[in-house]
Amino acid sequence: MVDIIYELNKVRNLRHCHRIPERSLNWGKGKMPMCARCFGIRIGTTTAIILCVLQKLPPWWISFLMFLVLLIDWGIQQFFNVMSTNLRRVISGVVGGFGMGALFWGTASFCAQWTLAWVIRWTVEYVTH
Repeated sequence: MVDIIYELNKVRNLRHCHRIPERSLNWGKGKMPMCARCFGIRIGTTTAIILCVLQKLPPWWISFLMFLVLLIDWGIQQFFNVMSTNLRRVISGVVGGFGMGALFWGTASFCAQWTLAWVIRWTVEYVTH
């Protein structure tokens, strides 16, 4: 039980990458300052931000399935001790990062649009009466 709480705490603090050298990509003569999965997550999330601005995000359920790819790859490695390759980590990071970013930015965009519509509606009703 303590292991699960520890692992969930690590997931909660995604900004803290473990930076294990074997799980990091080569960068010039050294290693990147983050692991392959975190690198992929950042690429996927950045792509989701760009597509949100262009209003081209996929439906929420596709974004959720994409995020599940990341969780499944991480969970297989973490709980079943099946080591993932750096290529698989990057791919699951990009796909999952995009799904996570699309869910977050899609929700934020929806809330902003709904709030703006409510404010406009309330203002029109208040001013006209």
